Amino acid sequence: MVAGCGGGGKRHTSSTATGALTATGPTPVATTGASTSQATPKHVKYRYPRVLQRSFLVSCVRNGGTTAMCACTLHRLQERMPLPQFLKLGRAFQAKRKAPAALERKFRSTSVQCARSSS
Repeated sequence: MVAGCGGGGKRHTSSTATGALTATGPTPVATTGASTSQATPKHVKYRYPRVLQRSFLVSCVRNGGTTAMCACTLHRLQERMPLPQFLKLGRAFQAKRKAPAALERKFRSTSVQCARSSS
């Protein structure tokens, strides 16, 4: 997911906030251990499917993000980025292609805000 999730796991862009979507992306995968309740309050503008939320959180933490930072990023993305845009961004990172600039900026700014607020 690029954003503040995963400082050390960057593979696609030059920002240290790029690892969240690069390893497994937002593509639904079977994961365990990550709670989506922090990341998705009852009222968000764009509610992502729970399996996608969990996949994002697990990937984000595996790439060096803290649980709080990853949950914050996911929550804020669900307020700012419709699901089709989130999936498009994730597919670009998985394929190691450059994501559309506007989506990448939105993701990066969201994660950087969360990294600052959780440190």
